[in-house]
Amino acid sequence: MGIVVRKAWRSVLRVGEREFISLVLLLVMIFMLVLPIVYLLISSIDLQQMLEILTSVKIPPDGELYTVYNYPGYVLIYITGADYGPVVNSLLLSTLVSLVVILLSMITVIASLSMSRARWFFGYLLPLLASIPMPFLSAYAVIHLFHRDLGIVNIVLGSLGMGFRIAVDGLAGIALYQIIHFLPLAHLFLLSYAESIDRGLIEASWNLGAGARATITRILIPIMRPAIIAVWSLIFILSIEDLVGPLTFSRHNAARNLLSYQAYIGFISEYGYQVSPRIASFVFIMLIITIAMLIPLYRYLSISRLGVVSFKRIYIEVTGIKGSLLRVFASILLIISLAPNIMVLLYSVTKGWFLSTSPSLAWLDNYIDVLISPYYQRAVINTVVYTLVASMLIMILGYFSAYASMRFGGGIATAIEALSIAPLVIPGVAIGIAYYQLFHSVARGMPIDPVYAPWIYLVMSYTIRRLPYMVRPLEASLQSIPRSYEEASFNLGSGVVRTMWGIGFPMIFRSVSVGLVITSIHVMTEVSTSLILIGSPAVSGTHPSPITPVIANLLVYDPLLIHRASSMLILTLSIVIILSLIISSIASRILKLPRD
Repeated sequence: MGIVVRKAWRSVLRVGEREFISLVLLLVMIFMLVLPIVYLLISSIDLQQMLEILTSVKIPPDGELYTVYNYPGYVLIYITGADYGPVVNSLLLSTLVSLVVILLSMITVIASLSMSRARWFFGYLLPLLASIPMPFLSAYAVIHLFHRDLGIVNIVLGSLGMGFRIAVDGLAGIALYQIIHFLPLAHLFLLSYAESIDRGLIEASWNLGAGARATITRILIPIMRPAIIAVWSLIFILSIEDLVGPLTFSRHNAARNLLSYQAYIGFISEYGYQVSPRIASFVFIMLIITIAMLIPLYRYLSISRLGVVSFKRIYIEVTGIKGSLLRVFASILLIISLAPNIMVLLYSVTKGWFLSTSPSLAWLDNYIDVLISPYYQRAVINTVVYTLVASMLIMILGYFSAYASMRFGGGIATAIEALSIAPLVIPGVAIGIAYYQLFHSVARGMPIDPVYAPWIYLVMSYTIRRLPYMVRPLEASLQSIPRSYEEASFNLGSGVVRTMWGIGFPMIFRSVSVGLVITSIHVMTEVSTSLILIGSPAVSGTHPSPITPVIANLLVYDPLLIHRASSMLILTLSIVIILSLIISSIASRILKLPRD
């Protein structure tokens, strides 16, 4: 009888512990994500301003889609895009980019599935390297590729004796940059989903006499439809919230007429004051659009946990000249997506290349310039410190969130899962402005005012913005662990927290390590919240700015400083990756995990 009573009491305690953990997690996420957004909208929204923005549609639009100029020896096709107003521009741009990215990524995925030996290289390695964010620098590399006189593409066209050149600017330049930038990300998502499809379905199609086209259109694509919808939604959201493209191509008027740019530039012009109703209206419109896209994305993310990963990779046999052309075209697409990152690496070891066809080799001079300058040193140190602190918080909060959503159940756990996904669809511009509005209003003039201590809110915003990069992989790993291990721990008298960290955490530590590296990379390259919360970084050796605002200021001041900015980014990226790997190694030794 006493044993039964003790077991019942332990069960009650476990339920109470779960409810307490879930409630604390929910309150933390509400404080870090929901409260600032709600406060911004309540304190600053103006329906009249919002209606004015929504109705500011230009029909007919300003400007032309493209213009043809005749120069001695060649014809220039200058593609810019027409200006329909901020709302229509943003919707058209995001729709175009997301559709083109989905189409191209499906081509690269099908081509990768038709490869056997080269799949690891073209299917995974190239897009993985291309997906590493290089904020502002990769966008300037796209400008370099299509510059009228010095662009690599036009130099090649000239050397081939072509009588025309292509220059891309304005909204068209933003679209081109975003397509190149988002293609590897979409490819990796879709390919990883395709690899989880049961190989038996594909083999059954072959056995029934279906060819490659029928297998792709009737088996592969229908099964991948949830992933395609989710990736399309994600790319749409990433496009509409992107700030790098509009700032890079802002010399053209149409590029400035986007929701993200208008919200950012309006906020910066008012920095130090309360956020105006017009800026809040831009933010609210972006939120309405992106939250509407959360529905298909959330449905897919919920369904994806139910899939069973195949132990055998699927293979789509596409033979003949069509198969060869498909693989060649897909390989060219993936190489093009990697080109901006390769150019950034080359920028870091050269001088004078951005505005010249013959750069001079600088070797390590750019890196030395960064290391000896107190201004650049401070930016690198700030970034490394912010990244490590935020990444540790993301790891802890992410593991608790993943465990709660996968193991606890109930309404609170469902809310935690939804809030852990929400940062994917809430624009960084909205989070940055909301943080400033809330905490500047509450702590104005105090040491923790965002104007005086932006680093506090940078770390907070990084933590909540990049939380999904940790939560989703950990949920997938927890799904593969039998619950019998945890039940045995409970039966031996362990509580929920002890079981979480003593049983669950060591068993999924490999996923934690990978998530830590990926999260660290995306934290250190965060753009929107960094630019907004820092404002304009002071030119001193004690400024609180991370590297992204510094890089943005350098390129606006003088594009030739792209070489120094590239070396600063590569240096910081290397330090962050190395430190993340060291932390993972130390944690592995502490947990006494077996080595391979």
